Amino acid sequence: MRRAILIDVTQSNFLVLSLLADEIVVARKKFKGPHPDVLSSLDRFIKQNSLGLEKINNLVLLEGQGSFSGVRQAAAILNTIHLIKKTNIFGFDVRKFSSEPNITYPKNKR
Repeated sequence: MRRAILIDVTQSNFLVLSLLADEIVVARKKFKGPHPDVLSSLDRFIKQNSLGLEKINNLVLLEGQGSFSGVRQAAAILNTIHLIKKTNIFGFDVRKFSSEPNITYPKNKR
């Protein structure tokens, strides 16, 4: 099973962590506050879902209109985890995709 943790810092005053298993969201937690602590929130989220970093294949950072401090914290944490555990990391700036049309899979023709 492929697992990923999505770290969403696109909103001011919120940090959203999501756990994906085989591309399906199986857990989501929203942390409120002017500057949520990414490291302790990520640690709590992993423990609440009975995981360890060895069970995570990918870490994804979504950035956008949110706090720059949150982006810096998350990027530093993801880079550290990548250096230690060799976990894949990805980062996306959602502002670059906000003007894109809604793209979906084509419907099956029968």
